[in-house]
Amino acid sequence: MVSPIICFMLSDMHSTLNFRRRSLFLLTLGLSLGASAVVARAEPLLSNPTFADADGDGAPDGWNAYPPGDGVSRILTSLPEGGLVFKDDDKGNGLGIEQWISVEEGKRYTASATVSGNGGVSLMMFFVREKPARVGDLKSVQLSYKSIKAVAGTTTELVGIAPAGAKWMKFWLYCPKIGVTDVVINKVDLKSDTPPASASQAQAQPVAGTETAGGSAAPVASAPGGNLLQNPTFADSGDGTPADWTAYPPGDGASRVLAPAPQGGLVFKDNDKGNGLGMEQWIDVQEGLTYTASATVSGNGSVSLMMIFTKEKPRRAGDLKAVQLANKSIRAEAGKTVEISAIAPAGARKVKFWLYCPKIGITDVVIEKAALTAAATSSAPAAALPAGLASVIDFETGDLSQAQQGQAEGGDVSVISSAEGPVRDGKYAAKIALRKDKHRAEVPSLRSEPYGVARYGWSVYMPEDFDANTFFSIITQWHSWGSGRESPKDGGPPTSITISKGEVRLKLLHQGDDGWTSKATYFPLGTVDDMRGKWTDWVMEVNWQPPGKDGWLKLYKNDRQVVDYQGTTWYEDKDKGPYFKFGIYKGGGKWKGEEQGAILYFDSARMALGETSTYKMVAPSTYSPRPGK
Repeated sequence: MVSPIICFMLSDMHSTLNFRRRSLFLLTLGLSLGASAVVARAEPLLSNPTFADADGDGAPDGWNAYPPGDGVSRILTSLPEGGLVFKDDDKGNGLGIEQWISVEEGKRYTASATVSGNGGVSLMMFFVREKPARVGDLKSVQLSYKSIKAVAGTTTELVGIAPAGAKWMKFWLYCPKIGVTDVVINKVDLKSDTPPASASQAQAQPVAGTETAGGSAAPVASAPGGNLLQNPTFADSGDGTPADWTAYPPGDGASRVLAPAPQGGLVFKDNDKGNGLGMEQWIDVQEGLTYTASATVSGNGSVSLMMIFTKEKPRRAGDLKAVQLANKSIRAEAGKTVEISAIAPAGARKVKFWLYCPKIGITDVVIEKAALTAAATSSAPAAALPAGLASVIDFETGDLSQAQQGQAEGGDVSVISSAEGPVRDGKYAAKIALRKDKHRAEVPSLRSEPYGVARYGWSVYMPEDFDANTFFSIITQWHSWGSGRESPKDGGPPTSITISKGEVRLKLLHQGDDGWTSKATYFPLGTVDDMRGKWTDWVMEVNWQPPGKDGWLKLYKNDRQVVDYQGTTWYEDKDKGPYFKFGIYKGGGKWKGEEQGAILYFDSARMALGETSTYKMVAPSTYSPRPGK
């Protein structure tokens, strides 16, 4: 049945369109409706996007202030000409305005905000399985979220795909407690659509076995066929360079050589430890498709095979990080054909296919051929969390989607298969590789409740050549940032496990005994020698409590208790608990070690909350026996 809106449109246009134009319009409309099962048109979803105040109470209709203003240092007020005054001069309290919108899993949502004035606000989308009964219950129903800073003088856009199980989204404009801002939010927008498919995809046949709730086959986007790379065997363009490829960093023809091989393939030779060498090609991609890169290498040495997904091709090589969304890499060793696979994340439009040898590396190989293919990604819904668990990051999704915000913090974090490196359990693990231009590469998990029992389990693999002496490495943190009243600083990290000078220790940072101060308690955990070349399982059980509230902490290494502490573990005046993250953090300064010595692998990370949670819920050994060396 044609909707009343469409009937009105046809009636209104009758007097101005001649028969031929009406026929063309009807034909186009019919095609559009017929294709709607494959690609949905973007539709505005927000109520009152210009913050009008029709009822005259000074607040925009259809919006909810959270945290609310006070009319003095924190102001949220509709303007007569449209827009919202958003002013926060109070560093002790946050300010925000929100709207809840029903969503459909698998759809793409694009949020935008136009801001003027001085400062900025955070534009955020929280996908949840149900609307929380209380504000403090948001984390318990949250599935994923995305955020971006909307800076004055710009229109900022944020894109996210509703994950499996998502029913609602919180659209939130927010200034945190520590921030100040004085802006006008001129307008906002939120639209939904299905990620666009090409014309050939619109005509693609459904994959057998995929059905909708009504029993009919669901539309499945097809992927472009064949090798997506141009000139995959590096044929000479006639000037001594392979056609369709770009050298970056370029060679010099002497110590760094990139040249087509006479028999086919690419001579890739680097004897210069002071400069890198690489060859790249940029390819259009579609978000949600799975891309597989491969390379066949001969000779002596190896190169890095990398896929870097971006929202656009950067104008300059140095701008890559500004547009990068995700990356994955593998070492392509001589005598082998290697491959890696990754799903193009939301917003991805380009991928950089890169063969690379870093500054510190040397190699003398021939890259015989390379390939990049695309395939439709399985649409199976994400598995529900096992009973009692608040978070699982075991990387069995093949990507970083289980991490908070679906991404890593800082440097190179990639998900690898068991064919690419050590895996503790299942098929995948995370490889943490810290670069010299970064000081962190970490995977964030969820926060706990402000107070109470929390249990954490995870496993770390330390390569034999991990550098445990040149500079400290924090490999696990329970961070207090953003948990309420700001904790007093002690000049060091929060509660964490650190490696320094070959020794491992736990630092517990908590409120001191003499008022609003911080106190650090340290626990030695031995040397790194028994961690090298194998997986080490960790479990921490803790009751996060301020002074006088019977806090406690227990730490286990390979299922053997190494810490048993009774006392203060947390702070007063907190409205959120610490958030758990793991990886490598080396502080704000420049560390002087080698990149090869700053690689760790993580797997089997789980978090359980509450008195009824158990050790076995989070222990890696519960899910797979602890492997030997």
